Amino acid sequence: MTSRKATRTRLAALLLAVMAGIGLSGLVAAPAQAEYGNCVGLTATEWRIEGAWVCFEPEDELLKVCDTEPDGHHASAAVRGSADDHWFEVGAYGGYLTCRTRDFNMPEDSHICYAAMIVEGNAIQYIYPTYSGWVSARDGALNGGCPGFKKEDVVME
Repeated sequence: MTSRKATRTRLAALLLAVMAGIGLSGLVAAPAQAEYGNCVGLTATEWRIEGAWVCFEPEDELLKVCDTEPDGHHASAAVRGSADDHWFEVGAYGGYLTCRTRDFNMPEDSHICYAAMIVEGNAIQYIYPTYSGWVSARDGALNGGCPGFKKEDVVME
């Protein structure tokens, strides 16, 4: 005959295994989170390196700009929509390891281009050489390359 303590230990182990199985199987729903993709600049796994990263989530038309370096500069994005005739800035001014999310509320048939930048004050210091490409507001698919631009082409906030 088994002791009560041994029975309780086995029951606790069984319960823990069941709970872990439920959690791993996805039966317990996690809170909804934006699915960001089409990132430029530095990726989230490279936050230890100087700079910025910018990502777009097409379902809710959200652009996220994050500052990845405690250098006194701020991270920004140069952004242009398919209906726009100019580039404009979306800046993350909160400092190191902070992000800014901007809701563009775009029509489904529109596209957005963006590039990550480092800004000091109101002056662009660096534009990352890889642009996003024209990203669909419908599904995040890429549809060609972004038009080029110079620092002076960006309307700053």
